[in-house]
Amino acid sequence: MEITTSKWLQKHIPDWKRKSYLVAISGGVDSVVLCQLFHKLGIKYQLAHCNFQLRGDESDGDEVFITHLANSINTQLHTIKFETDQYASYEKLSTQEAARKLRYNWFETLRTENNLDYIVVGTHKSDEVETLLINQIRGAGLRGLHGILPVKGQVVRPLLSSTREQILEYAQTIGLGWREDSSNSSEKYMRNKIRHQIIPVLKEIRENVETQFSTNAEAIRDYQQVLENEILRLKPTLMSQEKHYWKINKSVLSELKPAYLYLYELILEFGFSYDTCRDVIASLRNQPGALFYGKHATLTNDREYLIVDPTTEKTDTVTLIEESTKEINTPIKLSFELLNIADFTLSKNQNTATLDFDKLDFPLTLRKWKDGDRFQPFGMKGVKKVSDFLIDNKVPRNEKSSVYVLESKEEIVWVVGYRISDRFKVDTNAKRVYLLELIDF
Repeated sequence: MEITTSKWLQKHIPDWKRKSYLVAISGGVDSVVLCQLFHKLGIKYQLAHCNFQLRGDESDGDEVFITHLANSINTQLHTIKFETDQYASYEKLSTQEAARKLRYNWFETLRTENNLDYIVVGTHKSDEVETLLINQIRGAGLRGLHGILPVKGQVVRPLLSSTREQILEYAQTIGLGWREDSSNSSEKYMRNKIRHQIIPVLKEIRENVETQFSTNAEAIRDYQQVLENEILRLKPTLMSQEKHYWKINKSVLSELKPAYLYLYELILEFGFSYDTCRDVIASLRNQPGALFYGKHATLTNDREYLIVDPTTEKTDTVTLIEESTKEINTPIKLSFELLNIADFTLSKNQNTATLDFDKLDFPLTLRKWKDGDRFQPFGMKGVKKVSDFLIDNKVPRNEKSSVYVLESKEEIVWVVGYRISDRFKVDTNAKRVYLLELIDF
């Protein structure tokens, strides 16, 4: 069994001989074969190995094996140890998700630091079939059925045209050594159950089932491209950006069939599911006001539009404003200036706040407003809930979640972009003025 990469590279990477590569190597047969193939090509490449410290001495043995391999072929090797379990717990990820995130982030860092063009991984055709079945079981949409992309950004997968059996046969034929990962035999992982229990049965039904899956996945990728082209054509008619949020025209959307699929493609980047998009379309016939949640945004069914408001900041995030602070750019852009009263001119712009500097205690804190917040709006004698203030000022529902408050010793001095507190206003006794401006709002 002969496996070559030159034809694959010629097809997918223009001028591939002049490019440079970071080859990921775990020590398993797939990555060792990949390393051998790139070494045979005589092109510029380096190796990268992650020790996830999940299998004790076995993980360390992998690293030792790969170090010897790299030395034997005189190739530069990068290695790193990750506290994978600790990271997974902190980020609330599964072990596999954590390992994937850690390694690809590190690969990209290495690629840029070493001026390399591509990251090469040993994903093969059998991996693709397992992924397709996993996605089908989990209920993935069209994108979950189009298989693993041969090239995605700077990541390339030259072994996608070869099965696990073909790679193993090639390695045995030329006498390569490799490491066996004991976790690959564990039945506690869905992928392994599919690999050891389901794929063999499918092969009994049809011997070349892996090739058929791969061919179908490629056809689905082509259908996906047609859909993406259609969405790109319609997007200017359907969707527009207003300030920090997006508006989707309900009347235009409702004329499209199936509307939920068009909506899904429009707001995919915000993490909304197929089921949520179906629920949104069903709500179009009901009273406006329903809220729907994606991973990165909130969608409001307003009167004429669906409002998609990206979630860019955790509600409990607090930014400190020191006396010396001149400007901040996140989570919102604000400028700060101290003036003598003689240099002060009152501005009626609601994006500008003028406060009595000597009434403030630093550091000030900037955060999103929350239920129960109260302040004394400028011009009023009594205290008012921020929630009631926003209602009285007809702040749209989708914009309320993006309102910030500035505090001094846990007392609100400014509902940013709307009203200062009367207690901190500049009066006849003021000597110094603190001028704040909300920029690019």
